[in-house]
Amino acid sequence: TIANAQLIDSVSGDPVGTAVVGQTLKLQLEVSANADVPRLVLGVLIRDRTGHVVWGANTFFSEQVELQVAAGDTINYEVEFVCSLGGGSYGIACALTDGPDHLNVNYEWQDNLIVFDVINVGRAPFVGTSAIEHSFTAVRAA
Repeated sequence: TIANAQLIDSVSGDPVGTAVVGQTLKLQLEVSANADVPRLVLGVLIRDRTGHVVWGANTFFSEQVELQVAAGDTINYEVEFVCSLGGGSYGIACALTDGPDHLNVNYEWQDNLIVFDVINVGRAPFVGTSAIEHSFTAVRAA
């Protein structure tokens, strides 16, 4: 069970309801096992306001699967990431599974576990859901 979840600023540790493009964030999760679990994988998705997945990863892919989790055990997860999202509203979904996806065994899934907004402050304007670092070069032909 995901017992506690919060999104914080990685530097100050302050809770974040509105993030700034380029800000380093940390998702903190406390997971408690209600029963013995042979393999535990945490998955995280960020969805935009329309429900489209803009990013996702899990501890299976990072080779951090927790093995032989006993009933009553607590695992504290932290996921640090740079907010490379465009302005708008986003929801974080978290899943507890036993493998690379939720199709085989899905212990828990919570959509919109955390909802937060992103604003663009001090960067060049752009459109879309991704703040991709870029530069333009233009050379006028003679």
